[in-house]
Amino acid sequence: MGEAQQAADLFNRLPNVDKKSTTGQSLSGQLWMIEEANITAGLQRLKETILMNSDNLDARFDCAICEIAQHNTEQGLEYLFYIQKNNADFKDGIAKELIITIINALSNNDPQKAQQYRSQLTSIMAV
Repeated sequence: MGEAQQAADLFNRLPNVDKKSTTGQSLSGQLWMIEEANITAGLQRLKETILMNSDNLDARFDCAICEIAQHNTEQGLEYLFYIQKNNADFKDGIAKELIITIINALSNNDPQKAQQYRSQLTSIMAV
């Protein structure tokens, strides 16, 4: 059993009140990100795909998931902002939803960085 699965199993044993707390929701989001990253082609292969076709939004989205799962939030957001800027309707606006989720998560620990990303999102949407 992998570490991600062990973490998910431990999380699932928590009382519901703990799962619904701010920390619990954050952990749940991190576990989801790791699970999603594990079903992608892998970061290196995805980056190679983007090198061959820079407009491959599926590869960019999966790269974002992988980067964020590895705590490379800034790199992950770069991929998401690219998607938002070039095709806001991609997968029913998933890039914007994920950007907002990440901004909200950052607000607690790094409000200045969260505001920077919020401003960047607003400027993209205004165009």
